[in-house]
Amino acid sequence: MSVLEVQINAGPNTGERVRLNQSPAGFGRDARHPLFIDLPTVSRVHGELRREPAGWVVANLSPNGTQVNGRSLGRKPRLLRDGDYIGVGGETLMTIHLSQTTDTPDASPLGDSSAPNPPVAPKTNRTGLWLGLLGFWAVVFTLAFVFVGTGKGTQATQGIPDLPALTDVDLAASIRATLPRREPSPRSALEQLDQAERFHRLQSADPSNAFRAHFAYKSALAFSFGSSFTDARDDWGNRPAAELALAQKKHIELEEKLITEMTRLYKDAYGKLQSGRYAAAQRAFKTIMDRYADPQNALFQNAERQRDIARRRAKSRGK
Repeated sequence: MSVLEVQINAGPNTGERVRLNQSPAGFGRDARHPLFIDLPTVSRVHGELRREPAGWVVANLSPNGTQVNGRSLGRKPRLLRDGDYIGVGGETLMTIHLSQTTDTPDASPLGDSSAPNPPVAPKTNRTGLWLGLLGFWAVVFTLAFVFVGTGKGTQATQGIPDLPALTDVDLAASIRATLPRREPSPRSALEQLDQAERFHRLQSADPSNAFRAHFAYKSALAFSFGSSFTDARDDWGNRPAAELALAQKKHIELEEKLITEMTRLYKDAYGKLQSGRYAAAQRAFKTIMDRYADPQNALFQNAERQRDIARRRAKSRGK
């Protein structure tokens, strides 16, 4: 059977760890909930954790929505795993800790409990020597595995679990993701395209202008009738076809540039976090958030959570 403990990561009860013995267990701003989280973004009855045959699940009950590991939870409850993060509005509320309990077996052997134990052959000096050597090497390999092989000695000490890193595929997908479609508006599309062109020219003045230009290109497409600047259904104010083709080329090249640069920055920041350089990791993830400042994007949201982990581990370590 799974035992569920929840660590509160936000609100006045931050740091509190609650072991749930009831199902369902609600969470929200209502103080009667087992998991009381007093934040403006949290509804009074926001959601609940409950035990089902497959294990513990989380269900959203609020129009504000609930995320698990940065991904929005729909109407269907989601099965929880050890280390999962539950959040609202981009902020981590709770960390899930699951462990298994086992029934303690009867120590008495079957049959007559008064029967004597079978005789044990005495150990020879050679047997003792081999056992001693085996014990010594077992200790050596165990220490090497914990502190060198896995690189998780610091994590275990801090008691704050990892958040899975984004892969190269995840990073590229987050930057290539299109914005939600808007009501087609040629005027708005053209305004965003002009803004994108201005930011594109100002990249050398501020590296963040690369993101601003890219976001404006995507915003222009969100207001357009098609999916590219060369789509014949679009109305770009009678712009020449060659000019629109150049805008399309700039948009694609800028997207690839951002993928390369953000991947480099992300790997550097995550490496600092895993090596225990928490202050440097916080700064590195903050740089990513500044350079790709879209709070709705998976890259921004993951970087924000990784920065929070670095901050909490630094605080736990007293540095």
